Amino acid sequence: MLDGFRKIGNSLVGRLLTVLLFGMLIFSFGIWGIGDMIRNFNANAIAKIGTQEIGVLEFRAAYQNEIQSISNRIRRNLSSQEALAFGLDRRVLDRMINEKILDQFITDWKLQFGQDAIAKAILTDPNFAGADGKFSRALFDEALRQSGYTEDGFLAGQRVVYLRGQIAEAMAGSMSAPPSMIAMLHRYRQEQRSITMMTLKAEPAASIAAPTDVQLTAFFNERKETFRAPEYRSFTYLTLRPAELAASLPASEDEAKAVYEKTKTTRFQTKETRGVRQLVLNDADKSAKASTALKEGKSFQDILSLLAINEAETNLGVIDQDGIADPALREAVFKAAATGIIGPIDGRFGKVLAEVYVINPSVETAFATVAASLRQELSVQKAREKIREIREQIEDQRAAAKPLATIATELHLKAVQIAESDATGRDGKGALLDMIAEPQALLPAIFSNEVNADTDVLAIRDGSLIWFTVDSLTPSRERSFEEAKDAVKAAWLDDERVRLLSQKASDVVRAINGGKKINAVASELSLPVKGLANLTRQTPAQDLASTVVSQVFLTPVGQAASALGDASDERVIFVVDKASLPKMEEASGKTLANEVALSLSDDVIAQLISDTRTRIGVTINEPALQAATGKTN
Repeated sequence: MLDGFRKIGNSLVGRLLTVLLFGMLIFSFGIWGIGDMIRNFNANAIAKIGTQEIGVLEFRAAYQNEIQSISNRIRRNLSSQEALAFGLDRRVLDRMINEKILDQFITDWKLQFGQDAIAKAILTDPNFAGADGKFSRALFDEALRQSGYTEDGFLAGQRVVYLRGQIAEAMAGSMSAPPSMIAMLHRYRQEQRSITMMTLKAEPAASIAAPTDVQLTAFFNERKETFRAPEYRSFTYLTLRPAELAASLPASEDEAKAVYEKTKTTRFQTKETRGVRQLVLNDADKSAKASTALKEGKSFQDILSLLAINEAETNLGVIDQDGIADPALREAVFKAAATGIIGPIDGRFGKVLAEVYVINPSVETAFATVAASLRQELSVQKAREKIREIREQIEDQRAAAKPLATIATELHLKAVQIAESDATGRDGKGALLDMIAEPQALLPAIFSNEVNADTDVLAIRDGSLIWFTVDSLTPSRERSFEEAKDAVKAAWLDDERVRLLSQKASDVVRAINGGKKINAVASELSLPVKGLANLTRQTPAQDLASTVVSQVFLTPVGQAASALGDASDERVIFVVDKASLPKMEEASGKTLANEVALSLSDDVIAQLISDTRTRIGVTINEPALQAATGKTN
């Protein structure tokens, strides 16, 4: 359709017709659609919860913060496409809706949390405790700096957090775990079993009598859908890769040298680090004793012993300048020419005595060591800039409705044409098409777009771009028996191998449970046996399939059973030799009780929120949500 609009737009009459058509469309939106949106929903809101709203900017900030948090944890950037695929947008929105519901309780129940209570809660928060276990203003300031909060903004936010905690405590804080539930959980996690096992393998296909056409026809008729010919598509694609383009855009030594000099201190120099101990002299008595000891030439360790202070409580470790929050202490420590005692210093929190016990100077990587990698980096950077230029040219040509192959020829690029491929990247004969670039990204896009549709360019993580068009489509169809006969025969043989294996495993289990020893049966079958002791559901043997572990804990002691192994053509036969349950220690019992109680509390709060959502009503503005996350239909 878009190609049709492009062609129409090339003539004067076509342009006038297009203006008239879209003018009528916009006018109708003004009468019907937009009016309804204004009446029913604030355009700047993602969701409405009772009388409260979640604004677009509020949601977008929370969503981006969540993406950044996950990126930090996985140590790479989480793409927007991945975030949407994982349903992160819905999870963030659900969390924000639940928080708004709790906030509604705060308003309805007129709950308050005074300034003194907030201050006390923060002073006793273990996240802000220093080495001595007490509140550390330095850690608090550092947390504010990293989070981007002002102190007032943080306190306001924490007031809401603590109030939400009060609601949770009031609704479910007194939940206790039933002893029977704790005992069941202990048994599930700690029960140990020992087994003797052997593994049966399916017979090779060559040893099975060939099936008749009657057998194959019946097999085929029962499973016709399995043997359908898949949908095939022909398509053309064009790829631009920075790494490939970089070879034609070399960087000079001078360019690399300029980048080195510009970024040397941040990229090619390790920061100077120093081992630091600090002692806060927060009362007159300590200060006087430390001053006397210093005059007598005592060491830092001697002073700590004199004041009965553990050395571990004073050790900041080997840190760079960013590791010291107090500006005065930081300056003094990193200006010291050698190791030794520094101070006392008038710091932010009083007088501080410090000791520098090791100095690791900054180390600079020579230009010659990184020159080659810098030149390559610059070449790739040039390639990305070149790709942006080429992208504009390609998009201009596509806007003129030119075929992708023609565009590639005119721009001296290489377009690849695939005559036939299914959704897995195989041709009509089942051969894998290894010439398809980025199949994990390209094939889903090929099979989710219409023939000759105006498709979006695919952006790959390494900076590559892929343009594509779907040229034709061959629908999925039923194959005839003769056409599918080879595949039918192979599937029948696989099925028969598994059936015979299952039958043999059942016979072996029946024999063992009838009185034969597993070692004797294994000897008859020329199979090795293996014993495994102290298996648990949580820590199974490394080479034991999960299906086997599950069956082991379902089988009575002294009985044999079988379970599917790592592959469909193997069965594990085992006998449960013994089972035991370690005594539940008091500490682990308390841990389980707390865990169960917390889970029950969560269920109560979740039920409260669910009921409230139903009662007050929650409306989600889907277009605004999609716009905020960059999601397109």
